[in-house]
Amino acid sequence: MGMRYRIDIASLVIAKCMKNHVADGGAGVFFVPLSLFFNGPANEKFRPSSGNGNEYTLKKLVDFDDNNVFKEISTRNGIAVLQKSSHQAFPVKCARVAKDRATEDYWTGPIQGTEMWIQSKNPEDFTNRFSSVRISKNQQPRQGMNSCGLNKVFILEREYDRRIRLSGVSVLTNGYGEELKIESDFVFPLLNVASFGGKKPKVQKFILCPYRKDGRELSRDEIEQYPYMAKYLRKFKEEMLNRKGVLIRNKMKSGMYWSMLGVGPYSFSGWKVVWEAMGRREFRATVVPGKWQGNQSLHAFIPFDNKAKATE
Repeated sequence: MGMRYRIDIASLVIAKCMKNHVADGGAGVFFVPLSLFFNGPANEKFRPSSGNGNEYTLKKLVDFDDNNVFKEISTRNGIAVLQKSSHQAFPVKCARVAKDRATEDYWTGPIQGTEMWIQSKNPEDFTNRFSSVRISKNQQPRQGMNSCGLNKVFILEREYDRRIRLSGVSVLTNGYGEELKIESDFVFPLLNVASFGGKKPKVQKFILCPYRKDGRELSRDEIEQYPYMAKYLRKFKEEMLNRKGVLIRNKMKSGMYWSMLGVGPYSFSGWKVVWEAMGRREFRATVVPGKWQGNQSLHAFIPFDNKAKATE
């Protein structure tokens, strides 16, 4: 079986337009989602590389930053000026437009020796080679736990307390404003802005995770050993069974309607190197004990067995 690639439809449309409708040396100007250049490997085939061999090259990029240019489009977007040419030079000029319409000059392109594109005011950032970090197969980056649309059921909260540890039976509140008792063994604190040096929130959120430490769902018999959790899960059985999505529906086929996505043995590792993944341009990682969990795609982490390895 050949390799499979994820790619945005927008990149296919633009590439076809440049190939079929722009003369050699001509230019095309496109309104684009900036994920085509900056979000992971999905669009690597679209981005021009250094040297010869490209169908087109990037001449300039405009980043609208947090400006909402079109009311119907909420994703980060900008303008890409492409030229029908084979030789791409880096870095490329990039203009970032602030809320007050002031423009800052940046440079953009891939970090030397990688496929990762960044923006920087210093053009030398694109010529300094970064040393690679080797990780084992069981340390691949992960996103946080995913309730598949039922955050109001799975995410619980209480007033913020720096003593985060729960024990015995805890009193928490769900997303519907209902107060409930639940066994603390299956309730884990969620990362928040304070985890990365930000302001302490008014409430601390937790996620209910009816799983064993090996990353497998608790069986029905195991669930029944915890009367508060069993009663709570039965109350929302219909809502859980009505969740959409092929992956979560496949997981629930065995009857375990309390299944989630993004849960595995890595979720319960001793330590995690974590960072804010959604909407952040700067990589700020921190080390936390393994009980802390990421909130879906808002956070990402690499699991480690012990603190020494995590802080190397």
